[in-house]
Amino acid sequence: MSKIVCGLLYKNEGSLQRAVVPLQKQFGDIHSESAPYPFTFTHYYEKEMGTGLQRKFIIFNKETHDDELASIKIFTDLIEDGLRKEGRRTVNIDPGILTKQSLTLASNKERPFKQKLQEGIYGHAVYMFSQNGVEIFPHTFPDFKQKHLMEWFFSSR
Repeated sequence: MSKIVCGLLYKNEGSLQRAVVPLQKQFGDIHSESAPYPFTFTHYYEKEMGTGLQRKFIIFNKETHDDELASIKIFTDLIEDGLRKEGRRTVNIDPGILTKQSLTLASNKERPFKQKLQEGIYGHAVYMFSQNGVEIFPHTFPDFKQKHLMEWFFSSR
C-alpha cells in the first residue's frame, strides 16, 4: 500500500483551505504536512495564479494502490477546476504516491521520462529511496532538491 500525497501551490490561505476540505473528505485525515515555502523556482504559474505563491505538501492517512494514481489525479483536477476564479486556478494540486521506495507524482504533461498511466495522465518519478537516503533524477523538479524537503519525504514514507 502507498500513501497519498498532495502538493499544493497557492497564493493565500483561503485558497489552500478550500482545496484541503474536499481532499480530506476523499482521502481522510492528514497524516503529516510539510512547512510551506515560497515557490520561487519557476515563473511558470505566475501568469495564471499571480506572484507570491506558496507551496506545501500533505500526506493523508488513507492508503491506496499505486494503480489508483490516475484516478486520484482526475479527482484533484476537478477540485482545481471547481476553485477557479475568472477561468484561472487559485490552487494547483499535484497528487502523488509515496512508498518506502519512491515518490511519484501524477502529471497531465507527457514527457519521455514519464510513464503513461492512462490517456492524458503520466507518472513522474521524483525520488527513489534507499537506506542511504534520497536519490534524485535529472528531471526532478528544482524545489524537490531542497534538503529539508528531501528529508521530510524520506522520514514520512
